[in-house]
Amino acid sequence: MQVFNEINSRKLGDSSLNVFKGITKSRAFMYVISITVTLQIIIVSTPLATVFITMRQNFWEWLFALLVGAGGLGVSAMTKLITHHMQISSSGGGHQHHEELLVMHNSV
Repeated sequence: MQVFNEINSRKLGDSSLNVFKGITKSRAFMYVISITVTLQIIIVSTPLATVFITMRQNFWEWLFALLVGAGGLGVSAMTKLITHHMQISSSGGGHQHHEELLVMHNSV
């Protein structure tokens, strides 16, 4: 989940739904993601697991964890759409509202 939260955090306050756009442009961000993933695998898969009180995961548990974490990407996108819709509705957007949703959708 941590990795997906880091990815989602790149676009806070941005109406763009595609959180992966330009992800490789920041070397520092790519290093942070790589280190996070590597450390999480090491902590769960080595004797360090006893220090952190974790257990080794099988394939299905890893897959489930990835799917739950990735679900946060969908929640973030829905939150952005709802927030954007509420802002436009409160300002009386009308036809402009439809055009802005198309722009948001095309920016993905």
